[in-house]
Amino acid sequence: QEPGFIIILNRTPNAFIGASNRIYITTGLFSEANNPEEISGVLAHEIGHVQANHLNKRISKITDSNIAVGISNFLSLSASILSNDPNIFIGTNISSSEIMKSGLSNYSKDQEREADILAMQYLEKSKISTRGLESILKKMILVEEKMGIKEKEINIFTHPYKIERIKSIKKFQENSMYNDSIFSENIRMQFKFIKAKIDGYTLSLENNKLKYYNPTIDYDKYALSISYAREGYIEESLNYINDLIKIYPNNPFFYETKGEILLNFGYSDEANKFFKKSLELNNSNDYLRIKIINHLFNNLKVNNNAEKIINEFHLISINTDNNIKLLEIISKTQEFIGNEDWMYLYLALIEINKKNIELAKKYLNLSENVTNNSKIIKKIKELERELKSE
Repeated sequence: QEPGFIIILNRTPNAFIGASNRIYITTGLFSEANNPEEISGVLAHEIGHVQANHLNKRISKITDSNIAVGISNFLSLSASILSNDPNIFIGTNISSSEIMKSGLSNYSKDQEREADILAMQYLEKSKISTRGLESILKKMILVEEKMGIKEKEINIFTHPYKIERIKSIKKFQENSMYNDSIFSENIRMQFKFIKAKIDGYTLSLENNKLKYYNPTIDYDKYALSISYAREGYIEESLNYINDLIKIYPNNPFFYETKGEILLNFGYSDEANKFFKKSLELNNSNDYLRIKIINHLFNNLKVNNNAEKIINEFHLISINTDNNIKLLEIISKTQEFIGNEDWMYLYLALIEINKKNIELAKKYLNLSENVTNNSKIIKKIKELERELKSE
């Protein structure tokens, strides 16, 4: 199984692996990093932990080709998922103490060395400089010193032994062919906008004005547009985002951000127009498609949006079986149309998520009794097998 990436809302710069090959990266790490090579170095190191089965011996191995692709494609992936939505930025309740208690911080010297060796190999195969990994480690030492933690005095801490690791990386660089190899200007620009977006949503307006002090720079405009909106200054916020839309008329994320700004101030109809425009430019943004479904559902009885809701729902490519809120919307929409078979199926999925197994089985039976739709019957049989095996 390939690793997945989850961004945690936490100002402490950190990254670690969890269950199912997932790699957790804090917003603080993005804020601290100055270039995509630093983030790629961290990702390569975490993938090294996964590959070496350091957290869980049952984790599947990953092919080198998938590793290279994963590192290179991460930035474009993260750009499509970041938003001012608590369901996207997870982990506000994952504190440092909880991370420590979970054992995620208990890295041994051998594990860190092995993960670094694998990371450097992955980066070399991907033609990415290891200097990013080196520089982010140096920054982490400074961060820990500000926290009152001295590298030489600790035995167990999140990613320790940085001084030794830096020496090892420098030795590797003596024979590396790609010390000066960096990402393209386009990816570097994407990274700066991603970083500005994260800072806009996670730092205070005061801190963002100190960090992004030049409103003539596009990245500064992006961070300030979001930060001003969060503090309630809609005019200033829209001025900045409108400037960016003029400069980058084909960038879907700026239309998405403007929609988010308008939605936060209660302008849902106007926001929906910009969400649609963003989807026209990037049809794979399922997060926005769900936003549009929510908007259509809120006006279901007034505008009879049921068919539009169902059409948008069928265009979603991600698995929605565990999204209770969305399942409730779709089940009520199917009820509105009079499609009892689909309604009961979605009600069953809701109860499965709530662990109400007996009620879920009743809904599956009701759906099967009133349908002749082959897709529904196939889904019912799949769910029944899953429930039987639990």
